[in-house]
Amino acid sequence: MGVFPQRGGGPEGGGVTEVLFRAPGGAVRYDFSGRLPFSWPRSARVPAVDGGPGEPPLFPYGYGLTYEDDGELPQLPEGEAGGPGRA
Repeated sequence: MGVFPQRGGGPEGGGVTEVLFRAPGGAVRYDFSGRLPFSWPRSARVPAVDGGPGEPPLFPYGYGLTYEDDGELPQLPEGEAGGPGRA
């Protein structure tokens, strides 16, 4: 989850809240979309480029979610890159 810094008690907090949370009845107030402008690597290993050898990305170029998506993601690695606990 991202962090949204806020200063003061201005109206900006309400706008962020309307995007992040659904209305009391469960309806989506404002759908959002965004796409990655680059591939997000799976680890510190050499990534695959244009289908060549290497590790495939965790999230490929153009990946993104909206409220319409189910939001199911695979288990993400929690260990240090190249260290124990890496998936």
